[in-house]
Amino acid sequence: MTLVMAASMAVVAGAWMKDRVDAGMVFTAVWTGFWLLVSTGLFYGFQFVGPDDICTYPGCWPSPLQEVLVAVPVVVALIVMGVLGFRGEPKLARWRAVIPALVLLVLTAVQQFSWRTLVVPVLFGPPPW
Repeated sequence: MTLVMAASMAVVAGAWMKDRVDAGMVFTAVWTGFWLLVSTGLFYGFQFVGPDDICTYPGCWPSPLQEVLVAVPVVVALIVMGVLGFRGEPKLARWRAVIPALVLLVLTAVQQFSWRTLVVPVLFGPPPW
């Protein structure tokens, strides 16, 4: 899935260039961010829908933080994509296509390699508040 998202970020770069703004990149960043927010909220809401599903800790810890941490690479890549969409030059379209995809791939790899050692111990413990 990460490779598909990275490839789609690269495909839209330079497609709708108007002056110094790449409308395709800006629209794709906003649209993807919107659906990321909606789907994260839906997944969070569907975790405890049955009558036997109860939360162990108040606020259903670690659910709110876990969804946010999973989405961090995509959010950062979308922010980079939106900024590059507003600061575009036609001759740099290749770099605008590559940079958000690389940011997504690198951050996802860092997340995967650090998840078990850094994040899981925090999520398995009681809430910090």
